[in-house]
Amino acid sequence: EKAVITVEAKWGNSRRGVPNYNVMTDPAMYYETLYQSLYNARIYNGMNASDAYAYADANIFGNAGAGYQMYTIPYGERFMGTNFKINPNAVLGYQQGDFYYYPDNWEKNSLRTDNLRQEYSVQIAGGGQQASYFLSAGYLDDPGLVNGSGFERYTLRGKVDAQVTDWLKAGANISYALSNYKNPDSQTSWGSTGNVFYTMNTMAPIYPFFVRNADGSLRIDNNGWHVYDTGSNTDFLRGGGAPRGNNAINLLLDENYDYTDYINSNFYVTLQPIKELQITARVAPAVSNDRSMSSSNMFYGSPTVDGMVSVEHLRRFIVNQQYLADFKTTIAESHHLQVLAGFENYIMKLQSLSGRNSFMYSPFIYELDNCFGAEPTNLNVGSSTENYATAGFLGRLQYDYDMKYIFNASLRHEGSSRFGPTKRWGTFWSVGGAWLITKEDFMVSTANWLDELKLKASYGTQGNEQIGNYYAWRDMYLITYNNETGEYSKTLSIVGNSALTWEAQKLFNVGVEFSTFEQRFSGGVDFFVRTNTDMLFNLPMPLSAGFASFPTNIGSVRASGIEIDLNGEIFRTDKILWTVAANITHVKSKILDLPEIYKINGGIKGSSSIYKVGGSLTQGWMQRYAGVDPTTGQALYYLDPENGDFTETTDYSIAKQTDVGDLSPDLYGGLSTNIEYDFGYGTFDLGIQFTYQLGGKAYDGTYQELMHTGKQGGRNWHMDILNAWTPTNPSATIPRIASSDDNDQQVSDRWLTSTSFLSLNNITLGYTLPKSVTKILQISKARLYVSGDNLWMLSARKGFDPRQSQNALGRGVGISTTSGNYIYSQMRVLSGGILITF
Repeated sequence: EKAVITVEAKWGNSRRGVPNYNVMTDPAMYYETLYQSLYNARIYNGMNASDAYAYADANIFGNAGAGYQMYTIPYGERFMGTNFKINPNAVLGYQQGDFYYYPDNWEKNSLRTDNLRQEYSVQIAGGGQQASYFLSAGYLDDPGLVNGSGFERYTLRGKVDAQVTDWLKAGANISYALSNYKNPDSQTSWGSTGNVFYTMNTMAPIYPFFVRNADGSLRIDNNGWHVYDTGSNTDFLRGGGAPRGNNAINLLLDENYDYTDYINSNFYVTLQPIKELQITARVAPAVSNDRSMSSSNMFYGSPTVDGMVSVEHLRRFIVNQQYLADFKTTIAESHHLQVLAGFENYIMKLQSLSGRNSFMYSPFIYELDNCFGAEPTNLNVGSSTENYATAGFLGRLQYDYDMKYIFNASLRHEGSSRFGPTKRWGTFWSVGGAWLITKEDFMVSTANWLDELKLKASYGTQGNEQIGNYYAWRDMYLITYNNETGEYSKTLSIVGNSALTWEAQKLFNVGVEFSTFEQRFSGGVDFFVRTNTDMLFNLPMPLSAGFASFPTNIGSVRASGIEIDLNGEIFRTDKILWTVAANITHVKSKILDLPEIYKINGGIKGSSSIYKVGGSLTQGWMQRYAGVDPTTGQALYYLDPENGDFTETTDYSIAKQTDVGDLSPDLYGGLSTNIEYDFGYGTFDLGIQFTYQLGGKAYDGTYQELMHTGKQGGRNWHMDILNAWTPTNPSATIPRIASSDDNDQQVSDRWLTSTSFLSLNNITLGYTLPKSVTKILQISKARLYVSGDNLWMLSARKGFDPRQSQNALGRGVGISTTSGNYIYSQMRVLSGGILITF
């Protein structure tokens, strides 16, 4: 048969999908607010107004304040008036010595705009009854938003299936991918000045991005590069709370990449000795080779190492085997029976080799041989090998009577190398059934509008062995060698648990599926309860133990919820088809049991989370914010609400942590609609996709930083700070700003923010040429389209992205108090493309 060839090309541009917080952008406003916080630091502590103004005047440009003077002030005049407004005669821009200072837009200078995203693919499919084939190739280039970042990928795939004889079928599926992932250091590190997102979010609007000469021109160094203002390479020093450093030159000159080759394959042979029996052997080997490199340039890095290169090679080899015997038969036309039995085996070997060296000879050769460390300790090499395997025997029985009454049962015996020899194997089972009610005679005659109505239920168990360490059952040691004594020593690095075993998950599900009016409206509702016993948990240990956590089976948890899927056709004619789809999910968890010691102690308490009987897996544990003292403007905290003491105190150090509730959302899901309209000269199609979430909370650490009291002079402020308490605004809910205060910005439930959101994930508009045109062009189909991804989001606070800031506590992981929009968030991508089928 004739092969079908499909070619698609797509071009687009990426932008930051989530904007920055509503921060100050006016240098004058920032200086005025900072000046007031310095003044308040003295006036609220009993100093007279004259001395308070003098203190603010003396420190506004000092390290306790901004550190930088960015306004030229007429000789003999004050910078700030007693009305806390900048002298109207002051001019933005200041020259001193060899430097001229002028504020820059850090976000504009940190993010790239020349990031053309390109994607191309070609597919060829063909074959007949005896054999079929599929070939594809693809290329993707996404430059990324930050200098030094980006993603490039090449893909190839081939698939063939052949009916060799009446009783033998064979096939193969092989794919290859080569990717180059560029990921600059520190772009996920909270508080790091190497993280451009964190820096541009919190940098006050008064600081230069570039160093300027006295005449205002941008300074160029001896290597021909712009000189970037690091906060300490001019005559000024950024304020103590301001982010120090400027990673711009390092993003341009440092190299960080991951080259990965990945080959995935799947080979199978199916024998059919008799009509009812199929025997299949499937082997799926896969191998990946990853070479990552990170360099610190020799020009602007640490002078003590004069350039550094780190190289790591990681090889992962996997073989997944599956051997199945599948017997199907029909008895008396209405009884259908299927029995499946088999064996599965998964084997993985992970090997790593790494090295690091310093003192680079050539700045553009990123190899260890290009480095000549002055001391032997500069050369750091290492290697490791890890093995992991699972195996399982399985069986499944399925029976139905005329597809009206359906029953199934399964049994699985599994083993994992994560557990010790005596605890390695677990047995799990399930049973289920369904009733197709619409096949009953009484339904056929009374409800012909109902296409399908199915009631289903199931109960069973399955095992979980995911705890992170391939050798979780045994101890691991770090071996060191003493050059002076010639002796070896070993230190316990990871603690194992030989009694560790499978976590059992008991699952109950009951639901209904339906379809009406010739498939125009369909959907399903499922209610489920999942109970986990012998939970795998990395139990936090005290520092005196010498290790951070201990893997164990601990307690039980129940999660229950409901899922609803709905699909419908709003309008359908020969020319127009309009469909909608929606899904809703509600899930809540409850801890049912913990070891007795934790019941007595009130639970497993983390820095900001707690696991306790009756609580959820997303239970917050922190100080409770009690608002603002209307007399003094200081932040108030409840003393010990966990024990019923709701006394309000301004002394954060004596306020006790307490349960602040379940932080998980109440509902989440998606909405989508699609319209196709054939107007006679082609077909237009429009697709729109939303996701949403209702309820829940997450900790907004970025907002917390931006609501400082002035003690962190030089760090930007959120505009909400303008509503802070003052003697003339005693009912304010935001504490006063005074650089002497340090209790107002502490970790508490004040910073828990709603994670409700509505996000417009995608809009795609396409046009398909009419067949009369494609026939002339001698092609089968041609479609042009434009699309936008992550175009809009409504959330509790501008800049806060609840999609990435949710911090479910998980297993041994607490709520992150450093959350916020400080990493690569969802990208807003506008693109267009063309798809042609020959």
